[in-house]
Amino acid sequence: PKACILAGWARVVFALLILADKLLLTVDFEWFFLSGRIPYEVSSQHPRLASCYTIFQLAPESPFLYYAVHYSIIGCAFLLLLGIAPRTQIVLLHFLLRSFVCHNALVWDGEDDMFIVWNFLFLFLPLHRVTIFELLGIHKFDTTDSWPMWPFRLWQLEVCFVYMGAGLGKLAGPRWRDGTALYHVR
Repeated sequence: PKACILAGWARVVFALLILADKLLLTVDFEWFFLSGRIPYEVSSQHPRLASCYTIFQLAPESPFLYYAVHYSIIGCAFLLLLGIAPRTQIVLLHFLLRSFVCHNALVWDGEDDMFIVWNFLFLFLPLHRVTIFELLGIHKFDTTDSWPMWPFRLWQLEVCFVYMGAGLGKLAGPRWRDGTALYHVR
């Protein structure tokens, strides 16, 4: 039961992270996607996006589509925060986030890739706790509800691989090996 509640809180924090990221992107959204700085015709030629599919292929010049997808991500993240149909929100978020990541390889970084990985891992976690329905007392859960532990272990393994990859990446750079890495921070 404690793991189910922990997964519910993880869902809340994940939704808050997506909301913060996308609300900050809203400030410069037009500059990044609509003013022609990096049009889809140019960004889609990047080798990383050769096998990607995105909803923006349907209408690459439509500002409405860009805004609709962006605000749909914000809406899904808000509903995920409240715990309203969380699995549906996770699937929609996965599709919409992938659409933006496959639109432009120059704007996105490892954070966005991590959002997609975490979003996928949330599909397997119990998302039915810590919801607006519990807060309002509409739905009461049994205190003995449980969930298989393998999704939690999968999450732990993924985090271990991230740290291992970051550590090995730092060892590969000469600045980390000779101890001058912090000197070169700008």
